[in-house]
Amino acid sequence: MLPPSEEKSFADGLLHGVTILILLWFSAY
Repeated sequence: MLPPSEEKSFADGLLHGVTILILLWFSAY
């Protein structure tokens, strides 16, 4: 298991990446 701080930063990075993918997906249409 990762330390809580690293786990949170990983989750934030993942959420940020998913948000960008969704924005790109919608802007493509």
